[in-house]
This record gives sequence, structure tokens and C-alpha cells, in this order.
Amino acid sequence: MDNKFHDPTVVNMFKQEAKKHILKINNLLLEIENKNENAESTMVEIKREAHTLKGDSRMLGFVKISEASHKLEDLFEMTAKSEKTLETSMIQKIFKSLDEIEKAVDALPENEIDIDITSILSDKSIEKDKKIDDGKIEIFGDIPIQTKKKENTDSTEKKSSEKKIEQKDNDYININLKKIDDLINLYGTFQRYSGRFSFLINQLKIFRNTIDEKYHDEETNKILDLFIYNFSHEITFYDLTTRQFQNDITKLKLVPLSSVLDLFPRLVRDIAQQTGKKINFTITGREVELDKVVVEKLKDALIHIINNSVDHGCENPETRLKKGKPEYGNIKLHAISKGDNVIIEISDDGYGLDISRIREKAVEKNLITKEMAGNTSDEEIINYIFEPGFSTKNVGKFSGRGIGMDVVATTVKDLNGSIHVDTWKEKGTTFTIPLPLISFFIP
Repeated sequence: MDNKFHDPTVVNMFKQEAKKHILKINNLLLEIENKNENAESTMVEIKREAHTLKGDSRMLGFVKISEASHKLEDLFEMTAKSEKTLETSMIQKIFKSLDEIEKAVDALPENEIDIDITSILSDKSIEKDKKIDDGKIEIFGDIPIQTKKKENTDSTEKKSSEKKIEQKDNDYININLKKIDDLINLYGTFQRYSGRFSFLINQLKIFRNTIDEKYHDEETNKILDLFIYNFSHEITFYDLTTRQFQNDITKLKLVPLSSVLDLFPRLVRDIAQQTGKKINFTITGREVELDKVVVEKLKDALIHIINNSVDHGCENPETRLKKGKPEYGNIKLHAISKGDNVIIEISDDGYGLDISRIREKAVEKNLITKEMAGNTSDEEIINYIFEPGFSTKNVGKFSGRGIGMDVVATTVKDLNGSIHVDTWKEKGTTFTIPLPLISFFIP
């Protein structure tokens, strides 16, 4: 690895882009697993993401990441050539492989850890079809690897499509957040100058009145009045322009929520599989923008809520069918901009919160007396779920330890937001989180 690529800025940019490629592959694989109608075009996108990850890492000298990405790219290529659909078992293996690659990315630049995805990917369920292509076929473990291929007849069309995507990506640049904060702080200087200008205007008015009292010179007064008027007008324009400057610069800190929300489909899938649940998870409002600081701090809080929605909120398929519900539970994450705020809602159609149990637990933990509990509204009782160590559920792998919802409440409060819970017995629960568009949170 060339020393010039130890530059923290270069490595950090690579890590950000690499994680975007890995995340995109994850979500595209979920589409294939869910039997989407455009599996062929989805596989083309997956190959493109893997190819770019391979190329970027190779260019920077991250050989192990490049080689691992190359193995995945070859697997995707062979799958597409065989016109077979990736089965869930193989998709799970690819997910594990992507996790290993991401671990290696996270370890940069201090060290480049080994990535052994050969054993993960080995699966005899993938047919070794040597008639797929006229090119040479090698066997990597139990996976057929394409080392040479003929040019596709639609290669020109694909290259054209890739070029368009590159052009779109070129509309964006990475900017160090500190540079933006420095520009925002510069606005304070503009404000100080605005105050000085106002002081000078007042001094001119005093001077004008003094001249009038001593000399009663109407001609001079007219000249001074016109000067003061024009100067005042320019200051008003200056103030408007500097405020616009602040607004525009501040907006540079906004990033789409997709940078965090796109992490959740894979998360929900994995938790659902390990808890025996069947979940339909939908996201709306990926394009909504929010302060980068807020988005980064918000991620863990949303993970806690989603964990609870899957693990404890939604019933297992058998229970749902007995209740007359569809076997698939529904979890929805919705984001919308409203004025200077962004509203995020996470809802499920599961059990709903057991308010009577929360009331009992609050008394057990001496958070409230039994007498007070009987006279406290359901809405106030629900808020006890945000107390440290509070849980009414058995400990599970993903939730139930009482160390999640208090983190959610603290995080949201630190971001100058709030959280509200609505729940309906056997119908579900909704968490509503309004947050300011721009954060002045100081970590």
C-alpha cells in the first residue's frame, strides 16, 4: 500500500464511498430475495457496485478488500450468466461476506485485516456450468469463477448507462464538515459589522441634528438626509444578504435520511429471521434532508425502536393468524419535512404496549406509588418506558434489557427534539419524533 494513501482525507473518503457500495449491494440483494420483478436489472446494478468497490480499493492499494470484492463480482457475474436466481441461503452467505469486507474497511487505515470469504461463500447449490460462456472457467472453492468473457451485444448500451450514472455522481463532492462550520461561524463576523454600521448611522443622525441646530442649513440637511437614507437602505440589503448566506451555508450540512434509513431493511430482515417473525418493512421519506449531526446521532435511537418493533412489537406468524391478522407483521418508517422540523414516525401493527403492565412495573421499581399510579393518565404512564433499566419484556437477543428506550429519549432530547408514543391494544404502536432541521447540538 503506497504511503500517499495513508492521507486521512483520502482514506476517509474511500471508507465513506465503500460503505455506500456495500449498503447498496445489501439492499439490492434484499430486492432479489423478495422476488422483485426486475431481478435481471437489479443484478446488473449489484455487479456495478461490486465492480466499483473493487476498482476503488485496488486503486488505493487496499489489496485484500479489492480481492474480496472481485470474488463477489465474479459470483454475481456467473449468477447472471447462468440466468439463475440467488437462493436465500446463498444471499445469507453473501451478506456475511459483505459484513467481513465492511469490517476490513472499518479497520483502515491502521491495518488491512484478512478477509476470508471463500469458506463463507462455498456452496454446492451453485451449479458448476462450464457451458455458460466460451471463456475459461476456474473453480474457486465450490464457486465457478469467470476469468474471461465475451463482449455482450448490449455492452455499448450498458457502458452508456454507466456513463450517465457517473455524470450524475460527479454533481457531488465531499466537504470536510469543519469547513462548513467555519463558514457558519463567519456569519457572526457579518453580524458584528452590521452592528457597527448601525452605530455609524446613529452617529450621522446626531451629527445631522447638531448641524441643523447650529447653522439651520437646509441644503446641507437635505444632503445628509439623503446620505443617511441610502446608507440605511444598503445596511438593510446587507443584513438580508448575510442572513441568506447563513441559510445557504447551513443547508450544506443537510444530508438525505437515506444515508441512515437504508441500513434498516437488512437489520429488520436479520432480526426477523432470528426471532421467527415475518415482517413487511416499508420506508417513505428517504429523500428528506436533515442536519448531518442529527442523522448520525439519530441512527442508534432508531435502531433501538426498530429492534423493539420486530422483537416485541410484532407477533410471530402463528399468533397473528390466530388473531385474524396477516402472518406478515407490518413495520413502517415514515419521514416528512414540516417547516423547520422533520417528523419521523415508526409504527407497527403488533401487540401494542401493555399499559397496565407498565403501570405495575413502574410501581415495582418505585418510580411511582400505587395510589398515584391509579390516578395517572395512560399517556403519562407510557413515558415510564423511557426510564433507565425499565422493561416489561423478557430479555431477548435484541431487546428486553431495559437499556434501549432511555437511550432513545436521551438522544432525542440532546438533539432538541421530542418523542411521543401512541399505542392501541392488539393494533400496534407508533413513535413520533419531531426534530429541528438544523442542529446546534454540541457533542
